Amino acid sequence: MPKINFNVNEKHFAHVVRCWHEVLRRDPTQQECGRYRNIGDIVLMDIARTILQEEQASDTRGRITERARKLETIPGVSHVSRYNSTCGIATYCENLFSAMYGKIRCCVLSDKNRNRENPACEDGVIPCFDAENESSYDGIVNEAISQGNQIIHFQHEFGIFRNDDAFIGILKFLRQCGFKVITTYHTVPVSKAQDKIFNASDLNIVHTEMAAYRLYSAGINNVTVIQHGTEAPILLNKNECREFAKQYINLEDGDLLVTSVGFISQNKMQLETLKAIKIAREKNTKIKFLMIGSTGRRSYDIDYLPGLLELQDDGIRVVSKFVSHEDMAKIMTASDFGVYNYVQTEYSVSGMAHFVLSYGVPTVSSLSRILEELTPDTSLKSAGIEHMASLIWELAQDEDLRTQLSRNATAKGMSTRWDKIAQTHIAAYRAVGGWTL
Repeated sequence: MPKINFNVNEKHFAHVVRCWHEVLRRDPTQQECGRYRNIGDIVLMDIARTILQEEQASDTRGRITERARKLETIPGVSHVSRYNSTCGIATYCENLFSAMYGKIRCCVLSDKNRNRENPACEDGVIPCFDAENESSYDGIVNEAISQGNQIIHFQHEFGIFRNDDAFIGILKFLRQCGFKVITTYHTVPVSKAQDKIFNASDLNIVHTEMAAYRLYSAGINNVTVIQHGTEAPILLNKNECREFAKQYINLEDGDLLVTSVGFISQNKMQLETLKAIKIAREKNTKIKFLMIGSTGRRSYDIDYLPGLLELQDDGIRVVSKFVSHEDMAKIMTASDFGVYNYVQTEYSVSGMAHFVLSYGVPTVSSLSRILEELTPDTSLKSAGIEHMASLIWELAQDEDLRTQLSRNATAKGMSTRWDKIAQTHIAAYRAVGGWTL
């Protein structure tokens, strides 16, 4: 390796040369010597390691790009998502992938982490990246090239892809490699501070018209609305399901089982829900309320649980446990109606709301955007504890109203079954990819 001519006293740069040889196995450039000459050895070694990582990444990207140049993509889609995790996005992807499988060429490029007790089928699923580590995103590109599908479809949530710049970088790189990129944004922020992210894909999918209007207002037009899918219900006997529910709450003949199923979390305002239930029960003691779901996603949710437990009585039970898909179906079938009470959120959709629609459960629900798909023809919309209490009492008193809301909920659930939602996605893929199949 040729010796560098520093044109000054080389001893002044000796520590830079030594660190570069130790970490990078090369001489520093004149620019590097000038920039780092007055920096101590400990910091200098960190800088050298960072440069090494950048050089290795650049080399990796170069090799990936060379592979991509030789690739002829095939009409098909590679989903990028979490999978088999206690995560709504994972469940969403599993349902969409299952409904699409066999209809078009498709696979899932998944996060490597698995933490669910009742896993979905892993056929066609390739774990290749770590959602917590953006430096692993090149694994997505490598597998995308290996699979050869023309379209890469990201299931995005800001809690999963936390570094906007890193996420935008991988989308742009995939497009440079010749892929078409589609991103489903399961949350669209109210604030426009992160809007640059929506310009990185060929197409953005959102779940509601209000989310689309929010993006249109910011000049983002490559947007389409595809509703969240609804699972087909497991057909069960209501009396048997009520017997199942008795392990959690005392139910007698004539009692009305009111439920709230899903994660126990502060953003669901469950403390306020319990207070409303208590008020309603003062007028109708036949109302029995079961709140069931797991905590543990965040420490503040675990800390939230004791305050809920304090409000229990003979007619109110709070059960903190993971609820399997099958057990959730039993609780939904046993329910006379449900109560769901989120804070006002970003533009998003609740997967639990679609589970409610699947089983035709009438509900009382808050005006939060995330519960927008529980429309007034399927749910009584509440504003505040006192109002919620009066609606709970009203729904408990009026069987005809419960029946009508249930019919409407069932009809809406059927209109958004996953097989129909999958076909809508396939139409979008054909449009973006220019498929003639």
